[in-house]
Amino acid sequence: MELKALNNNISIYDDLRIAEKEFSCRKNNFVIYYDYRIPEINTKFNKVYIAKEGVNNFYFNPYKAECSCEYYKKNISIFPQRNINTICKHLYKKYKLINNGIDEITLLLIKNSLFYNEKKLIRINSKDDVIYFGLNGTNWMNVYLKQNGRYIQFAFNIEQRRWSYGLNPTNSHLIEILIDKINLL
Repeated sequence: MELKALNNNISIYDDLRIAEKEFSCRKNNFVIYYDYRIPEINTKFNKVYIAKEGVNNFYFNPYKAECSCEYYKKNISIFPQRNINTICKHLYKKYKLINNGIDEITLLLIKNSLFYNEKKLIRINSKDDVIYFGLNGTNWMNVYLKQNGRYIQFAFNIEQRRWSYGLNPTNSHLIEILIDKINLL
């Protein structure tokens, strides 16, 4: 199901299989990405908190994933409710403090969307787990995959064909094949 068609040739899908099927009918300028939504948290956080920044007060509700700041207002007009790209720094800081509220991969994806402008996310189900690929419009692609039971972030430079700091994931040659396929989209 297509969730939202945007003015700039970007569509958001909640099912990658449908997106891939639709993509085969589209032109090369069409960009697809996975609609990653933050999970619901405990209802005890369904209240309004205040974040003070200088003379400004921002009101946010972590349960509803809403905030009164400009970042949230701008992004909620583009992305669906609870999409990681709508999460502002006020919500992110609160989510980091909530024990057992938001899992590690969600926090990692929010952080990179918020601070490094990683707005495009591709999800691939592998035999063993889920792999996420994050793009921010540069030559770098982030790869998020589980190693030893935890999600780890790796960065790959598409142009130079190298892993950041020489740190590459297990089976990096297979990941690079996936990166090449994604880069063709």
